[in-house]
Amino acid sequence: MMKRHSIVSVLGFLFFITAGVTGADAQDKVERADWGAISRQPSDGRIILAVEEVPADGKLPLPTPFDAIVSAYVDVPGRIGPARDAKRVDVSFSGDAKEIAALPPIAAGKGGIIVLETAEKSAQLADGRIIFSALDANVQGKTAKLESHPGNHRIGFWADASDYVTWDYNATRPGMYQVELTYSLAGGESDITITVGDASVAATIKDTGSWYRYTTIALDKLYIAKPGKLTVSVKATKKTGGAVMNLKAVQLRPTGEGEAITQGDDGTVLLHSRDATSRGTKVQYEHKPEKNTLGYWVNVNDQASWTFTINKPGTFEVEILQGCGKGSGGAQVNMVLLETTGFGKDQTLSFTVEDTGHFQNFIPRNIGQLTIDKPGEYTFLVKPMKKPGVAVMDLRQVKLMPAK
Repeated sequence: MMKRHSIVSVLGFLFFITAGVTGADAQDKVERADWGAISRQPSDGRIILAVEEVPADGKLPLPTPFDAIVSAYVDVPGRIGPARDAKRVDVSFSGDAKEIAALPPIAAGKGGIIVLETAEKSAQLADGRIIFSALDANVQGKTAKLESHPGNHRIGFWADASDYVTWDYNATRPGMYQVELTYSLAGGESDITITVGDASVAATIKDTGSWYRYTTIALDKLYIAKPGKLTVSVKATKKTGGAVMNLKAVQLRPTGEGEAITQGDDGTVLLHSRDATSRGTKVQYEHKPEKNTLGYWVNVNDQASWTFTINKPGTFEVEILQGCGKGSGGAQVNMVLLETTGFGKDQTLSFTVEDTGHFQNFIPRNIGQLTIDKPGEYTFLVKPMKKPGVAVMDLRQVKLMPAK
């Protein structure tokens, strides 16, 4: 159980992490609740619940009216966003949405940190997440329609499986995205397909226990091949219950294009650009062989990260492979190592990007050492601080090599 006096320090730690990821000042508003504290972070639509003790009924009542929740999960300190297999948090509503509660998968009497991601309308956020909200969806068909209460907008009455929902979207960043769906369903199950431009994912969605209990599930990944106008749709191919679902939101969360990162037998950790998660509206992995890099880094607030596991701790030399076009050098960049196995001490290396004459003229550079003193999961965050030229840099890879 979390002690009451620890709530301030826990929230302070999370504010630091969030501000570090978004580059935003933490102008956060904290209010007390019987079970802990609620912190709204308006810069990125997140709300942090610092739970001292889960009540006996397993419910965390939220004040009403409340922000429109599109995703909720149990936070792991140091991790940026949820893992695919993260512990998700369901949200329940009364019929008129005057009573709202988070339903964490945490035992009664225990504590933890919960992240609520919110968005009233469809939007692309500064960290690269793309949210498609039921509130401004285009509904095609005879039965499905928008139902709306403060904080609870959903496409309901979806009794005809041939009805469907669409959004128009102008993509700014090609890349790989994790598809997430927030919905409720009472009785039966439904087969659905979510399509974004030319890419689609299919899934079978299960009963959530009530039309008023919403859950978020992570589906497969899909790739947006190029920027530009495209259509997003949610269609049903089968339903066994009275309706397809109540649809609250679809979210596209940027993710890496490669595989899970493992430490080599010699202790080296290779963080290649194809395995990075882009956290912004422009920075992206470029596939062309002569590029094979994180590029289009034209927004100084765009960031990138890798999550990896260390089996052999030690001190590591950090080598980057960077390129930069003529006249665009001088960007200031921080590289931050976050320990995602607990409240560890973050480590930061800072460097100035060198002009290499061309963005794809890559040079290796040793930028310093990091000491990792225990096995576990870590996140490496690349955070530009200043960009005097047209772009921050092209970054092909980062290598952590055991120090000799």
